[in-house]
Formats: sequence, C-alpha cells, structure tokens
Amino acid sequence: MIYKTCLYCKNIYSVSPYRKDKTKYCSMNCFHKSRIGKETIFKKGHPFGLRFGGGQKSYQVKKGEHMNPNTEFKKGHIPVNKGIHQWFICKRCHTKFYPKDQVKRTYCSNNCYLTSVLKNPEVIEKRAKKLRGQTRTGECKKRLSEQKMGIKNPMFGKKMTREQIRKFLRRRPMSYLEVKTQNVIDKYKLPYKFVGNGKFFIERKNPDFININGKKTAVEVYSKKQKDRFKIGGTDGWRKERTDIFNKYGWKILFLEQKDMSEFYILNTLKGGD
Repeated sequence: MIYKTCLYCKNIYSVSPYRKDKTKYCSMNCFHKSRIGKETIFKKGHPFGLRFGGGQKSYQVKKGEHMNPNTEFKKGHIPVNKGIHQWFICKRCHTKFYPKDQVKRTYCSNNCYLTSVLKNPEVIEKRAKKLRGQTRTGECKKRLSEQKMGIKNPMFGKKMTREQIRKFLRRRPMSYLEVKTQNVIDKYKLPYKFVGNGKFFIERKNPDFININGKKTAVEVYSKKQKDRFKIGGTDGWRKERTDIFNKYGWKILFLEQKDMSEFYILNTLKGGD
C-alpha cells in the first residue's frame, strides 16, 4: 500500500500502487467538497462525460443558488400534483392525516378505531339491542352444521401425528381439574405425576397422570358435558375407546369426573388404583 495526502482535508490515506497517479482525495466526500463553486468540463472518454454526451459542462450549484431559475417554484405557482393527497381528520383524536393508499378513512390508526367502535359501551349496547331476542331458525342451524360435516371439514380423514399432538399439548397449561388433582397428589404424596403436556403416549392417547411406582396405571380427568359435546359417541364412547387402547397394552385406567371432584373422592380413587 502507498500512503498519500488528501488535497482537501490534508489527511493521510492508503491506496493501492496501481492507483497512486489517479487518486488525489481520500474519499468522494472530499472530492465533492473540493468542487463546490467550480466549473467542471468532462474530457472525452470520461465516465461522466460519456454519460452526458462527452465534453459537456457541469456546474456545481453554490449554496443558496438554483440550477435553473425557469424550473424553480415561484410564489403563486400551482404544483401539478396538487389535490392528489387528500387530508382527513381522525374522528377520535382529531389528528390530521392522509393514508398512503388515498382511501377515505375515519380513524388515523387501528387503536383509535378499536377504542371508538369495538370498545365503546354505547356501540356495544346498540349492537346487542339490535340482536337481542333474535334466534336462528332450524334450517339455519342445519345449514351451518352441514358446512363442517364430512368431506367439507378441512380435517376430514386427517389425524394428527404423535409429534404434532406433543407440540400442541406442550403449550397447554394445566386445567382447573388437573390442578385440583395435582394438589391432592402433592398433599398426600401419592405416587403419580402429571404427563398431560405430551410427555407420555399410548398409541396416540395422552393420559393426564400416570403411576411412578412401576404399576401400569393411568388417570384421566374429564368433564362429562365437554365430552358429550365434542366427542363422537359422547362420554361413554370416549371412555370405552380409551379403556380398550390402554388395556391392550396392559394398562389400567382410572377416570375422575368433574361432578365428583372432592378431595375424598380423588384420594379414594387414586389409592384404590395404587
């Protein structure tokens, strides 16, 4: 590397040997500052000269001057794009704004919209009053139900893999019934642990608790109302399917129903399955 002195800032800078005769400034910033107020004539064959036709003059505009007085804006001049940007006033915060897509809007932001419309008690009451007392007809309910039945259901014929179920359950916190059962287990130091977050599977079934004393005993905590609503065959079909799968591998399964979730019932059931 060869060291040279910048003609403008007088700083020492390094340059490759093949450029020792071509460079005079340490940076383009120094080059442009040195050309302020000077007339530049591009030589024939110069990159800028080729770009502008070769041999043309280029003038550096001084501070406070204009390149061409004929093209500058004068007092009273009406710009070509006047009226394209239409300004609006937000209905909530009264801020003046104009959207980029130039679509008429009432609110300047999503926050103003949510605060004024969706979270406004008057608007909520007005909508509730309009819908209050209205019920869906039997035909409407049937049509809505058929839209998600059979092959129309996006999950028809598909089953989640064990890994997909594990990832789904890993993010699920313990339910109220599971927490209540866990409190009884901790209080009486029963040999059970919680595995309802996808830590243990039998085929594609994940029990809530399992025995840790070497006995093949699993515990399921459930709500009868929920199983009757969402499971094919209701609670009885769900319990039978689960029992058959667990018994197939030599496991015994205990069920704790929501309506009998007293401390005595939980303790008596778990000790009987111990």
